[in-house]
Amino acid sequence: MTVRDANTDPIPGYPFQDIWLDDAGTGDISLCQGGSTADANTDAAGVTTISGTIAGGGWTQSGMQVYLAGTPLAGPTLAIELNSCDINGDLVVNVGDIGDFAIDFADPDFEFRSDFVPDGVINLADIGELAIHNGERCP
Repeated sequence: MTVRDANTDPIPGYPFQDIWLDDAGTGDISLCQGGSTADANTDAAGVTTISGTIAGGGWTQSGMQVYLAGTPLAGPTLAIELNSCDINGDLVVNVGDIGDFAIDFADPDFEFRSDFVPDGVINLADIGELAIHNGERCP
């Protein structure tokens, strides 16, 4: 992405900590500190990237938004769906998430939030993924 000022001039050296992704204002996800910040300060052309895994909990199918210094940028949301074994978004994978998963596993209607292995079904592979991450929390 390119960070520009009001005159559309690029802003070099804009701090990476002030550029991040979050849900599109729905409050569906909770981010770990620095869980979706830019990779580096903007370069001489005002350009930076956000890559890698988003660290946090919860889930959303409503898309993601770029935030600059706490303000969502105008424009369409990014078509990014995400889920986490931390289904309830309290930043720890624990028995509360296992309960939510059990509800989704027993429901014949598909629940995106519990499809941790993105294959369109909730099955044993998803149980394994939940088991692997049980006890994890934000660093």
